[in-house]
Amino acid sequence: MEGLFHISAKSQTSSAISEFVEEQQMMHTLIQLKIIHNDRMLVRSVMDEAFRLFRRYESAYNFYDPGSELASLNTHPGEDVSVSREFYDILKSCCTIGEKSGGAYDITIGPVVRLWDFGSRKPRVPSRRKLAALLPCVDFRNIRFKEGSVSITPGTSVDLSGAIKGFAADAAKLLFRERGVINGMVNAGRNMYLLGRNLEGAPWRIGVAHPGKPGSIFAVLHLQDEAVATSGDYERYFIKNGKRYHHLLDPRTGSPSRRCIAVTVVSKSAALTDMLSTAAFILGPEKGGSLLSEMECEGLFVTGKGIEATPGLQSKLEYLCEPKEVVRSILQSE
Repeated sequence: MEGLFHISAKSQTSSAISEFVEEQQMMHTLIQLKIIHNDRMLVRSVMDEAFRLFRRYESAYNFYDPGSELASLNTHPGEDVSVSREFYDILKSCCTIGEKSGGAYDITIGPVVRLWDFGSRKPRVPSRRKLAALLPCVDFRNIRFKEGSVSITPGTSVDLSGAIKGFAADAAKLLFRERGVINGMVNAGRNMYLLGRNLEGAPWRIGVAHPGKPGSIFAVLHLQDEAVATSGDYERYFIKNGKRYHHLLDPRTGSPSRRCIAVTVVSKSAALTDMLSTAAFILGPEKGGSLLSEMECEGLFVTGKGIEATPGLQSKLEYLCEPKEVVRSILQSE
């Protein structure tokens, strides 16, 4: 997830309290932890434990690691595979969002994403024939659950790369709280959970990226004990024959969704924001907004027609420029 920036506090409320920051590269992104505390030894211990937690998630749910628990499921299609309680619950949560979004979010879309090959130097537009051959395998309902085991239909594979950082961030947030950390930040590739308050004693200030001006922000969110994530069509894309193709694919068609430019979601769960920012992007403001309301989440939708915020987000949202100017600059940059 891209599109979010932490805006640093500039002062301390007490000389005994400091902001400790550490970053490590893992899960194909930069994991950043921040803790505001006065006990350096406690902070060191909690950060070490949190990074070990992220490494465990990376190992267990890595699509490309043949020794991962995820790979064990994918390499035994049609069989009931015994899985850990954690893995079972993660898959259940993902399928619940798949159901509630009408398939706009689907953890079985991986083969279609790899067909487009967005991660390479030469991504490609797949032929309709190749897409049509893969789409029957893209269906979260091909994942079946029994107590303690899971099975997938032959031809289907599960890829958690679009959700697992959110689940890991939630686990790290719980770890922080269990260890007595009440103020801090877990930033898993700009999928953030903000605990308590910042160094100034105020809600955390999170900048929302300007889709038309790289490196700039157009709004600030003031958040406390909440998670936030953004999905945007400017994150990964390529241009072919004058047409722009981005990586946020509609699982139902296998092609990029054109309903939104960016969607930012705020909720009490990093996993939920991770999944719902994608689902709401695919669905668009009307249906996506209804989904967020049903899930008791808030959202900010940027489209070619304007910027819409759900009612509950208004008090937490600060625009740095006129929304009309944001949309105008986006359209001019295309």
